[in-house]
Amino acid sequence: MPLYRTRRTNIKITAMVTISRPLIRDFITRFPLSATALNRWYEITKRSDWSNFNDVKKTWNHCHSIGNDRYTFEIAGNSYSLIALIHFKRRILYIRKILTYHEYTELCKKDAVKYPLRNLKIL
Repeated sequence: MPLYRTRRTNIKITAMVTISRPLIRDFITRFPLSATALNRWYEITKRSDWSNFNDVKKTWNHCHSIGNDRYTFEIAGNSYSLIALIHFKRRILYIRKILTYHEYTELCKKDAVKYPLRNLKIL
């Protein structure tokens, strides 16, 4: 696996940089039972070295591509869905939204989209 260097600091990056950790904290505040699963997802993802979607699937079998570099992760046995934008070349994962199963299905109905999600307007 190649090592990437940032332009300004010349630091080697071999793991994913996860942006929007406050979204996880806010969701855990609303749904305390999600804390263990989301924190576990965050720690494993932070240490991961993904260069493409196949690498993501090796780590998280329940991850689906939803188009436009966006992916949905099923957390805690599909109790929660985390939607993220991943830039593989830059090694950056942006958390866009975390939803409960009910919120996720309502969003799908609202946009009249079948599973898996495709090109959500709000994301």
